[in-house]
Amino acid sequence: MSHVDERIRGEVWDGRIPIMFVLATNEVSTVQSPPPYFEILPRLGYFAFVTKKIQQHFSSYTILSQQQDIWFESEDQPLRWHLPIGVVFDSLNTGRGLPWVITVHFRNFPISLLHCGTVEEMEWCYMNSLKEAMSLRFGNAKAVMGLSKESQKQLFEGLAEHNFRKFWSVNQLLIDHESSGSLKKYVPIRFVFRHLRQSYVQKPIPITDSEGAFHTLRSSLNILIPQLIPVQQTQLNSDNSSNEKQESGVTCIVHGQLISLDTPLAWIMDHCCHGDDFIYVIISISATAFVECLSGTFG
Repeated sequence: MSHVDERIRGEVWDGRIPIMFVLATNEVSTVQSPPPYFEILPRLGYFAFVTKKIQQHFSSYTILSQQQDIWFESEDQPLRWHLPIGVVFDSLNTGRGLPWVITVHFRNFPISLLHCGTVEEMEWCYMNSLKEAMSLRFGNAKAVMGLSKESQKQLFEGLAEHNFRKFWSVNQLLIDHESSGSLKKYVPIRFVFRHLRQSYVQKPIPITDSEGAFHTLRSSLNILIPQLIPVQQTQLNSDNSSNEKQESGVTCIVHGQLISLDTPLAWIMDHCCHGDDFIYVIISISATAFVECLSGTFG
């Protein structure tokens, strides 16, 4: 599965989310309330890319301290800096519509958050995630480590500036590393369960199974959490309506779109990876089913 549809890759790159940032009411220090700050941000980007603009917008309406860091909140949850914006949105989206309302804080930074609020901190987190993805894909991170400092800088800047050509001219070199003799080993994939509050579950999953067939979302979930999709449901059903009914309790979302459980991971890897070359799959199931899976797999 080597053919890549550049149109789909381009549409993934162009995905954006309209966001309205509002300052926390208990941090407003002026008589007049500040106006919201609106942005339409790339799904593939990170919040650290816009923190300076947001801080400048609200700086006249609150008391800022050098010892305190900016952080964001939505649905009563602190937003994770190190995850792509689209992943965070999809993991929290409760159907409230757009724009996505995010509350801005300058006080009481949560101890549960990584400090990736600056571009420099985000670059460190990003490069480590990228190296991890390459290690899964090829067995080592030589593809990244072999890049010149200039190429590494161009890669990150391309993502931060949302410059498709700048980013992909370097990222394609990483993906093509297999042509040098480094065969693909595992799929760099992270499953984000909506009940895990933006945390992800990760396990090495081979490109193909023991018989040489490409692994799909269905088979990979069966490896990750066998209790999630019972064995009798992993077989394809010729009756589409019956098959749809069987799987109604499990929903997979990639870049905000529902995706079939029978989609090969190799196809998703070629078209739907994020900037760190990981696939992020949002899993939505009922709370009851989640607790049962959790107790059976991680208990």
